[in-house]
Amino acid sequence: MRGDLLMDILSFLLQAGALIAAVFCLWNMIGVLNLRKGYSFGRGFIAVMFLFFAEILIGKSIFSFEWRAGWLFFLSWVSIFPVLEIYSAKGSQGLNFSHLTSYIELSCAGMVLLTLFSNMGSFAGVNEQFFMWIVFIILLISGFISTAYLLYYWVYGKAFSEGDMLPILQTYQSEAVEYIRDQIGWKKLIIMSALFVIYLILTQSIIFSGGGKSIVRETEFTGYGVIVLLIVCIYFLYHYGKRCFPIKDYITAKEYLKSEMKIMKDHSEAVKKIILDKSPNTEGNETIILVIGESACRTHMKAFNDKYPEETTPWLSKNKEEDGFYLFKNAYSNFPQTSLALSMYLTNKNQYMSTENDPVVTIIDIARKGGYKTYWLSNQAKMGEFSFFGTFVASTADQTEWTKIPTDDDGQLLDLLKKIPKEGKKFIALNIMGSHRMYKNRVPKEFIKKTGKKNHSKTEWYDTTILYSDYILQSIYEYSKQYLKLRAMIYCSDHGENMQYGHTTAHFTFDMVQVPMFIYLSEEYRKIHKDRKKNLQEHRNAIFTNDLMFDTLCGIMNLPNNFYNKRYDLSDEKYDLPLEVAVTNHGKTKISEDELLNMQKYEK
Repeated sequence: MRGDLLMDILSFLLQAGALIAAVFCLWNMIGVLNLRKGYSFGRGFIAVMFLFFAEILIGKSIFSFEWRAGWLFFLSWVSIFPVLEIYSAKGSQGLNFSHLTSYIELSCAGMVLLTLFSNMGSFAGVNEQFFMWIVFIILLISGFISTAYLLYYWVYGKAFSEGDMLPILQTYQSEAVEYIRDQIGWKKLIIMSALFVIYLILTQSIIFSGGGKSIVRETEFTGYGVIVLLIVCIYFLYHYGKRCFPIKDYITAKEYLKSEMKIMKDHSEAVKKIILDKSPNTEGNETIILVIGESACRTHMKAFNDKYPEETTPWLSKNKEEDGFYLFKNAYSNFPQTSLALSMYLTNKNQYMSTENDPVVTIIDIARKGGYKTYWLSNQAKMGEFSFFGTFVASTADQTEWTKIPTDDDGQLLDLLKKIPKEGKKFIALNIMGSHRMYKNRVPKEFIKKTGKKNHSKTEWYDTTILYSDYILQSIYEYSKQYLKLRAMIYCSDHGENMQYGHTTAHFTFDMVQVPMFIYLSEEYRKIHKDRKKNLQEHRNAIFTNDLMFDTLCGIMNLPNNFYNKRYDLSDEKYDLPLEVAVTNHGKTKISEDELLNMQKYEK
């Protein structure tokens, strides 16, 4: 009898060891780094011992039918998530074992917990069906997360990027529908939904077949052992779950939102710290306009890319060589997603200076301090992925207006523009919808009929949005020049766009940050500020990232201040952003890696 017990114990230990060894072999086969070092063996030993003691308590090996519910959880969390992360890391530096080890403990803890729940019977006065439904709900959530992860990988060819969690938290219904239709596609969604339904059916049949019968009480251990094991499981799930998808990514996104909320909370005090280098002139009659583009990539714009086969920017192409127009062919976004891009585009924060604990002010604040009446006109929704930080900046303006139907025709902004008083000193920010997916929803049918364009592909629809944005820019320029005494007009997109992946950190490509930018200076402005005219002309080929827009606008408005740095002002002779220093992705990617620069034979 004693020999049989020892054989059972040895068998439990070997089976637990074999399972973890199999996981390690799988990861090793597909290229995990540093898997054979002492650290990995130590973490593996902890997992083996944990499973071993659970086997002893339950009285059944991990390969027995009683562990069926646990296996459903275990297989997902040691295969789908880590394996896709490993494949995503191939071609770069590879993936270290330390990035995956939490999935081992998490998988084992979930496996043991579900096995305990599905084999408790009527434990502590609680009906056995209650535990079985808990198991089903946990597996339902796990299956949904797994399916969503697989769908994401199918769409982007990469494991989930933590940078994409923020847009998910900030999105709203109409935007989500557009994303599904344009980026995912109903076919992929239906297929993955069908797989999820099949998973649920199989899960229900597996866990409720012969489930609920207590085997725990048939061992030498009592309820105290169960409680201890449950506590360990819950601790492992909490501790290691925070380091795995999706909790890890959720925490990162929430930390960012927390930092942005702090900026908003401290904003009024930060504004008080603004000190202009000279007293502002509050009198006068002039207008400065900033047009914030959306998802526009300059490589699709003929004015910036002579080799592009389609004339997508007829107005800008016609005017790019005219006096007063300055096009910057080497402009980049600081980030491929709107909210994070605007957090630097519109403030004194940038990628090249440590401002983590410094006061944050916006370009609207500087304009107001300089005596401008400030306006924010937006065709973007007040809530959503592309408007979180923009909505905050908008709230700091003297007057804020949103279009009647946000995200629809950008032509609505012209109606709002015409309501602004013609007299006075004004700074106007226009936040257009531009080329945000879904592309065909961005262009009015009348405009399409007028152009005679046949839009059959995604690229053709995208190019039509670029063409329409060119028309909108022309309309803004002509009206403002005629009625608002336009002194300067600046246009720059928040980020670019890739025709396959849109704009995401998961599958980053440089066309996601290659943005169009131009500055127009009126004849009167050029006569008064000859030096700024000269500097802009000389810096046409310079590298620029739109997190330096704050400094450039301060220069154009002639409002140097204690938050301003002339080194980052395109209109100043001291502007200096060497190619080897320039970065995007908030410092994670060097712009010198962009192949387009090499093709163009970049010259400063």
